[in-house]
Amino acid sequence: MPPKKKKTTKPDTSRAARPVVDKPINVYRKIAFTFVGIAVVLLVVIFYYTFSNVKISVKSMEEETTIDFIIRIKEGGPTTGSQLAGHILDVTKTAQAEFESSFSLTGEPAQATGMVRLMNDSDIDQPLVATTRLLSPDDVLFRIRESVVVPANGSIEAEAYADQPGVQGEIEPTRFTIPGLNTSRQLEVYAISDQKMTGGTKAAYQVTAEDLDKAQIQMIDELTIQASNEFKSTIPADVQILEDKILTQVTKREADAEIGDSSEKFSLDLEVRIITAAANRTQLTNLVGDLFRNNIPADKTLVGLDAGDISYEIQNYDPVEKAVHVKASISGQVSLRSTSPIFDKDKLIGLSGPEVKSYLENFTSVLGVEVDFSPFWVRTVPNMKDHIEIEIIE
Repeated sequence: MPPKKKKTTKPDTSRAARPVVDKPINVYRKIAFTFVGIAVVLLVVIFYYTFSNVKISVKSMEEETTIDFIIRIKEGGPTTGSQLAGHILDVTKTAQAEFESSFSLTGEPAQATGMVRLMNDSDIDQPLVATTRLLSPDDVLFRIRESVVVPANGSIEAEAYADQPGVQGEIEPTRFTIPGLNTSRQLEVYAISDQKMTGGTKAAYQVTAEDLDKAQIQMIDELTIQASNEFKSTIPADVQILEDKILTQVTKREADAEIGDSSEKFSLDLEVRIITAAANRTQLTNLVGDLFRNNIPADKTLVGLDAGDISYEIQNYDPVEKAVHVKASISGQVSLRSTSPIFDKDKLIGLSGPEVKSYLENFTSVLGVEVDFSPFWVRTVPNMKDHIEIEIIE
């Protein structure tokens, strides 16, 4: 009996058996797609933040600022820091002058005076003695000062004065009768004034404190000019004298009248110590300019400086050191720096263009703002500060 053949089994390749093999492939495929999606998102985010930029252009207002500082000028130097080698003037000057009292009290009565023409329309000379009365139509009485003879059919001039002091004597031009003559003679001999009588009041002069102070100021000015001119003749031509505020000290003042004295004039004797300094003009200007630049506020930058418009004032003098301390004042134009606190980038991050403009234009130093984003899809200020550019337009 022949041996039996063994049966061989073929693998089942039917559709029902495939899912067992495909399941892990689908899982891996989903994981791969997920990683690809995340990578794409990361790339987009990285691209966005890498290429997002904003340029903020700011039109800054120029502001004028004045800065004061103290410099020292020392006879012979040395020149170092805020000290300059220079020349010192320390001199004492004296003067004497006469002045009028400017203050006057009006209203003190006085006798009005004026010239009159004494007329004689008759054929007989008419003698008139001093103090002969002349009467105006308003009964204001005048008298002639000297005796005269009025010639027949002629006239003569004479000075007349009011009988009583006061403004009532200041009458307009008129015709006078002469009461001392009889009635018929008064028609032939009379007086005429062609101008108004004056002097019914007179000024009473009085020396005041203001008079003395004004006289002192005038004399000090004259003495400082004199001393300054003498000083100029002893120093080089390129040296500038600080003439804006020369230091003066009155060491003696004597007047021949006291405050309240009734005097039309008074005399004043004055002794004045005059102190000033001089330094090389270029060195002085350069020093003041450098001090200005070094003292500009940290958030401002220099736009312009008028080095020719500097004022000086001597503060004090050290006679031992032969040095003066001088306050120098100089003005310049400054504008904002991009590092100013108002451009704090932390406050700008996340703002839109209109919000940036609104925020910055609230500051008085800002005249206008332009905001440019890039690329085109960027609409707010990026989070990275180094992607924020601030430009100051002067």
